[in-house]
Amino acid sequence: MMIDANAAKTVTTDDSFLSGQVHLRQPRDGYRVGTDAVMLAASINTGVVSREQPTKNSGKRAGPRKRLLDMGAGVGGISLAVCQRRVNVHITA
Repeated sequence: MMIDANAAKTVTTDDSFLSGQVHLRQPRDGYRVGTDAVMLAASINTGVVSREQPTKNSGKRAGPRKRLLDMGAGVGGISLAVCQRRVNVHITA
């Protein structure tokens, strides 16, 4: 069995965003999710109902499921923040 020496040395931190609604584990050093990722996620218009404004009848879905592609997702902070804000979205990261 071959073990990646760099992976064994990776130190991570457990962090949360959006008042503790999004939790993630990310590397202590190098690329980390910060406020910029949360702000970018807030600017994404998915065209679906937000969690704060449910649909009139069901309270869950508004039309067909929307799909988003997050290329270069890093540790996934943007995708997690978008999922927290919107219902009925499928994100490939």
